[in-house]
Amino acid sequence: MGLSSSKFSVDLKRLPPGFHQRRISARGVGFDQFIWRGGDGPVLVLNGATHGDEYEGPTLLRQWAERWRPASLNGTVVMIPVLNEAAYYAGLRSAPADDVNLARAFPGKPRGSVTQRLAHLFDTQILAQATHYVDLHSAGRAYELLPWTGFISHQAPINRTQRTMAACFDAFWCWEGPYLPGRTLSAAYNRNLPAIYVE
Repeated sequence: MGLSSSKFSVDLKRLPPGFHQRRISARGVGFDQFIWRGGDGPVLVLNGATHGDEYEGPTLLRQWAERWRPASLNGTVVMIPVLNEAAYYAGLRSAPADDVNLARAFPGKPRGSVTQRLAHLFDTQILAQATHYVDLHSAGRAYELLPWTGFISHQAPINRTQRTMAACFDAFWCWEGPYLPGRTLSAAYNRNLPAIYVE
C-alpha cells in the first residue's frame, strides 16, 4: 500500500526528543534518515546524493550522523546522506532503471518511474515537514566546480532567510536565480520553504 501525501510515515512532531534513525520507503524506493529531535522549533533538512556520483555530501552527512550528539537543540535536524540510492550504488548520476535526473524530476509522481516515485516520496514526506532545506551537491564524475551556494529568487522574507543560509558558507561564491521546474529547490519554492544548494 502506498503513502498518502496527507499522512507522514515518520511524523517528526510525534518523535520524542533525542536521536533517531528511520528508513522511509514506498513503492520500491526509499532512503535512510538520521533525525535529531529537540522539541518545537524549526526543522532543517539536509541531503546528499541527489545525484548518485556526488560523494562529498554523503560522506559529510554520514560522518556528522555518526558523531554529532548535541547537548541541547531547539527544533529538529534531519539528515539524509544518500537520497538517490539506486544511482549512488551504481556510481551514476541517475538511477539505471530509468536514467531520469532526480534534480529535474520534482514534484514527481506516486506511480511514475523509479526516480519520479523517489521525488514524490521526498517532497511529500520530508520537504512537507521542513522549515529550511539544504541540498548538498558536488561536481560528480563529469565536472569540475569551484565551491558555490545558490537559491531561487523568492518573496522578500524567504529571500532574506535564503541569503542568511547561504552566508554560512561565506568563502563560497553565491548566485540567485529564477524559478526552474523539476529541481529540489523548485519543490521547496512551491512550499514557500527557504532552501539553498551547496556545491
